[in-house]
Amino acid sequence: MSLQTLVPYIHSNCAHRISEGALAIGFYLALNPTLTRLNLSGNRITDVGAFGLAKGLLVNSSLTELHVGSNRLGDAGVSSIYATSFDNKKSVLATIHVKGNLHSSEGDTIVHAIVQSKALATQLREATPVVLDLSYVATDLGLRRFGADVLAEHFQGDGCDDALPTSTSTTTSNTNACEVLNLCRNGLGDDGARSIASLFLSNATITKLDLSCNGIGDVGATALAAMLRVNKSLRAVNLRAAYGASSASSCVISEVGMLELSAAMQVNTGIQVLDLRDHCANPRVVTSWVHMLQHNTGLLKFNGGTPAAFLARHDHRRD
Repeated sequence: MSLQTLVPYIHSNCAHRISEGALAIGFYLALNPTLTRLNLSGNRITDVGAFGLAKGLLVNSSLTELHVGSNRLGDAGVSSIYATSFDNKKSVLATIHVKGNLHSSEGDTIVHAIVQSKALATQLREATPVVLDLSYVATDLGLRRFGADVLAEHFQGDGCDDALPTSTSTTTSNTNACEVLNLCRNGLGDDGARSIASLFLSNATITKLDLSCNGIGDVGATALAAMLRVNKSLRAVNLRAAYGASSASSCVISEVGMLELSAAMQVNTGIQVLDLRDHCANPRVVTSWVHMLQHNTGLLKFNGGTPAAFLARHDHRRD
């Protein structure tokens, strides 16, 4: 089927359609302002073709339904299609069918994260919870970096104008009163950590942040450290890497990232509780903690060791 014959509804299930054709259709998607439904099921499209489709989806603002089932898409291909539709803020794509491809449970996890993050974006117009608990244990969301992007876009600027409905938090308010953000076990990774860091460059209401068990490495730690140098509202931060054997990711912060965090905490006098357990704790890092505690008299509780004891310090000026 030639591109000249394409109309607002396309059904292309010719057996000879291959990934190169999908690339061409991706180009067409980028240029066609009227296409609303596209069926590419059963065309032996591989991840290469999915990447081409994704390029078109990144700028398309008319497609509402896409069928790419029964092809040869792996995790990367399926994820790229969903992720692109998420990243395109003008996208109206509401339905994507991928059943019958070669993607694994990891691909399904990415799809789930994107779907849930889109739902979160919609829900963030109801009310402002004092406690916004999006931990995997509490919600079964598993938002990945997509949920972090939603939160960053929502909370940046004027604090917490809107937020989740009462089903997410037992205590809600119609004022800008969001004080606690729990994202434990959401698989945010470095990209998600960077989005959260950007959130706290402007938000001034959230005082407690839990980013534990999110597979954050040095890139994310560096972004968070840059934020901690200037943020004045946070009072408690949890960056613990794992809880027992139930870690969301084996990724940990190395010496480079830990030194960045220690240096940032020397100048951040607002945070009173900090948990950095299960990341790198070599002699250089431990030395940086000593310097951090010497310079930062506001840090009352610090936990960085594995299995080092919890360190508690009180402000002697009140004695």
